Amino acid sequence: MLDLLRPLAVFTVVAETRSFRAAADRLGLSPSVVSHHVSKLEERYDVALLYRSTRKLKLTAAGQEVLEYGKALTEAGLSAQDILQVDLAEPQGLLRVAAPAILEHGRFMDDVAQFLEIYPNVELQLHFSDERVDIIGEGYDLALRAGELEDSDLVVQKLTSVEDVICAAPSFIEKYGEPSTPHELPNFRMIGVPSSSDSLDFKSKSGSRRGVRVHLAPVIRVNTGDAALSLAFRGSGIARLPRLLIESRTKGELVDLLQDWELPRFNIQAVWPKNVGRRSLTRLFVEHVQKILKA
Repeated sequence: MLDLLRPLAVFTVVAETRSFRAAADRLGLSPSVVSHHVSKLEERYDVALLYRSTRKLKLTAAGQEVLEYGKALTEAGLSAQDILQVDLAEPQGLLRVAAPAILEHGRFMDDVAQFLEIYPNVELQLHFSDERVDIIGEGYDLALRAGELEDSDLVVQKLTSVEDVICAAPSFIEKYGEPSTPHELPNFRMIGVPSSSDSLDFKSKSGSRRGVRVHLAPVIRVNTGDAALSLAFRGSGIARLPRLLIESRTKGELVDLLQDWELPRFNIQAVWPKNVGRRSLTRLFVEHVQKILKA
């Protein structure tokens, strides 16, 4: 079938222009190549599509019928071309993005709102979850991911790094006290989430910068950072949470613990399939977010 499409497209231009030379000029081919494609089509199906002399060209009845289908073919091709050739001055189309739940509130949503204001013809679908989606299998154009990434065939672009903190509500501290060193954390009720390791690596903020690894056994486990934040806010336990999530949802209702120690920062990265074009909505969205973060 593929070897039919090109001769059919050439024949359609010849039939519309009623001239081999005019068709050649439009297609950027030589008249002999144009004539070859039409002859090849006629010979393959043993049918005359047009009669030609040195000065005249006349469609046969079969040629007239084939022309209608040829027009449909070229129109479909032009429509596909319009979709493939993204207009940078007026981007449009559907963009599907998966992101970790910690970005559902706060500054990231401001970035998204600004993107939609700049590009009003873009249709955006955002999926927030702490579970990592299969970008290819589930049909996403782009995913933002927190923490370490497993090896993959995706393009990876770091967007920012985020601070993790150990925190609790004043009501919890009043009732149970607070740890003075990381080693005391296992003695307290901890709230854990699947995306976080039960082993925490602390580093002292003092001049020694000594490191300490602590193994925890959370008695409360939830599947999202939002749920951990809500329970910590209600005094149910101590939680390890991203600073940006705390700042976006609470106004000083949680207390930073172990302020003489720090946890490693983790990265938020954008990942997308390798064959995404440079002018795609995916790249446009990533560049928009990066520009705001750098500013």
